Amino acid sequence: MIRRPLPYALATATLLLAALGGCADAAPAPAPVPASRAAASPAARTPAATPARTVWVATGPAPTLPTGVDSQDAAAVATAVAAITWTCDTRSDVSPTTASTRATPWLTPKYAELLSTQRPSGGANWLELVQHDGKTVVQVLDADDPTGPPDSATTSNRTRAITVTPTGRDGWTGPATHVIATYTLIRADPSGPWAVSTVSADQSISVEGEPDHE
Repeated sequence: MIRRPLPYALATATLLLAALGGCADAAPAPAPVPASRAAASPAARTPAATPARTVWVATGPAPTLPTGVDSQDAAAVATAVAAITWTCDTRSDVSPTTASTRATPWLTPKYAELLSTQRPSGGANWLELVQHDGKTVVQVLDADDPTGPPDSATTSNRTRAITVTPTGRDGWTGPATHVIATYTLIRADPSGPWAVSTVSADQSISVEGEPDHE
């Protein structure tokens, strides 16, 4: 398979780290300045000004959350979380990571807290979507393995095939991304609501017009 980074909404901290990992290496430490030079040079004592950063300011309402999600149904919760976390809109979101926090009602408190601490990030693909006043169109399909291990009373795993298509309000459409994500859900007792505690994703995608490579 051809490996590609996930270009749009980063559904979880796991996906965020996978998409951003290796994109930027830490800058090397500066060489030490001799004490005599440091004392003689004002520039050595005055830090350089930090360049201003352009910040995208969202101006519209957030995408509508799904209604009627049965919290007693692990499959329904997994599907809802998949749809929510991959659906973003440049009119309401400052970055793809904003979408993750909208799924909080269906996440464990610990996992929701982890996602809320992630720094906004998007990269060139997000900026391209902004230029087209765009949003993502998301399709979520059941991809559960019928031969996989059965659920327990308090733990469940659900796999979803997710297709994310960037779409501009100016008529532009970008290449779709295909992801297979597995959602681990837990609940405190057999009668309680399900909540997603972790997510793992296969970033291998088939790019249209190119052969697959193992």
